[in-house]
Amino acid sequence: MRMPGSALLFVSWAGLLSGCGAGESASAVAVRDSAGIRIVEHAEDSDSKPVRPTLLLRIEDEALFRVTGAVRLPEGGVVVANGGSSEVRLYDASGALRSTSGGAGEGPGEFRSLNVLRRLEDGTLAVYDSRLRRVQRFDPDGALLGSLTVGETDAPGNVRGIFVDGSLVVRGVTGGGGMPQQGVRRFLAPYSHVSAEGKALAALGSVEGSETLLQVFEGGQGIGLWTPPLPHVVELLPGRQRLFWFDSHQNEFRVTGPDGEDPTWVRRRIPLRDKSDPAWTAAVAEYLSRQAPEQRDFLERELNAWQEGPLPAYSAAHVGNDDVAWLREPDPAVEGQALWSRFDGQGTRLPPMLLPSGFRPLESDATYLVGVSTDDLGTESVEIFALDRLPPEDR
Repeated sequence: MRMPGSALLFVSWAGLLSGCGAGESASAVAVRDSAGIRIVEHAEDSDSKPVRPTLLLRIEDEALFRVTGAVRLPEGGVVVANGGSSEVRLYDASGALRSTSGGAGEGPGEFRSLNVLRRLEDGTLAVYDSRLRRVQRFDPDGALLGSLTVGETDAPGNVRGIFVDGSLVVRGVTGGGGMPQQGVRRFLAPYSHVSAEGKALAALGSVEGSETLLQVFEGGQGIGLWTPPLPHVVELLPGRQRLFWFDSHQNEFRVTGPDGEDPTWVRRRIPLRDKSDPAWTAAVAEYLSRQAPEQRDFLERELNAWQEGPLPAYSAAHVGNDDVAWLREPDPAVEGQALWSRFDGQGTRLPPMLLPSGFRPLESDATYLVGVSTDDLGTESVEIFALDRLPPEDR
C-alpha cells in the first residue's frame, strides 16, 4: 500500500540505528528524519507478561445478533448497535434493557445497515448506516437530534470511522472502468477527512483497499464478490485525536493527525510467513468447507492460483478513545485466549492483553474495554472488561 510518506521507509535501518546513544536500546528506537517522519521500531517480543483484564459485565440478550457497535456511557450503561434488528439498544449498568430506538426502514431514526456507532465528546451518539450512507445523531436516551447524508457532502463515499468531535473518515468511490478482471483484486480509492457538517477538511490520499475475490460470470453478465481466507485488510481507524492507518499484511502501521499530518510509523521486527506455511493450507480447507458445493470448484481453483504475498501480520485491529492501538496476533488461541499487542499514539509498546478468542473489541479507553463475544454456536453477548484494575506495572 502506498500512502504519503511511505517511500521514506526504504531508508537504511542500519543508518538510522547508528544514531542511537550508548544508553538507548536498539529494541525500540524513535527517529525523526529530515522530512519530519518519526519512526519507532520494536523488537519481536514484548518484555511484558500478558495480562487478563477483569470482566465487569456480560449482557446476554437473545435479541443480540450481528452487533456492529457498543459504547459505554459515563454512568455505566451500554448502548449497542444491533444489526440483526436494525436497532440501537440501551442497557443500564446492571445489563437490563432500558430502551430501544430505530428499526428497519429508511425514515428518520430508522436503519438499513448499522455499521458504525460512536459516542461523541458532547455525550451524543453518532450512528452510520452504510446502505443509506447516512449518519444520524441521537441523545443517550435514543431521541433523534439530526442527520447527515454522506452522498450530499463535499466528499461523498462510505464512512469508515468517526472521530469524537463528529468528523468523519470517508472512503470515496473506487475508480475504474469496464468489467474488472476475475481473481483476487484490490482497488484504489481516495480517503477524506470530512466535518460533522459535511465540509471537506483534508484529502488523505488514495489507498489500496482490502482484498476481494471477483467471479466474472460468463458473457460478462455480472460479477460475484467473495471475501477470501486470511484476506489483506486495510483500515483507517480514528481514535480521539489521532488517525491510525493499518495494513494487515505489513508489520508496521502509521499514526497521524486527523488530516494526515505529523506522521509516526510504528514497526515490529517480526518475520512475515508466506503461503507455504501450513496455516494457509488449513485456512483454505476450512474456508472451502463452509461454501456451497456448486461454488467450491471455482473458489478452490482461484485460491490455488493465488500464491503471492505474505500471510497477515495480525488478524484484527482496534483503536480506543485513548488513542491506543490493539492488534490481535495471528497465532491460534491458547486455552480459549487470544493475544492482543498494544501501542499508544506515540508508538510506545504497552503490556499485551489476553482476551477470550471469540471477543471483538468495539470501544475502549484507559479504564475499560467493551465488545461483542461470539460462542461456538454463534450466540452473541456484549462484555465489558475493567482495564484500571490491573497491577500498576501492567497498566
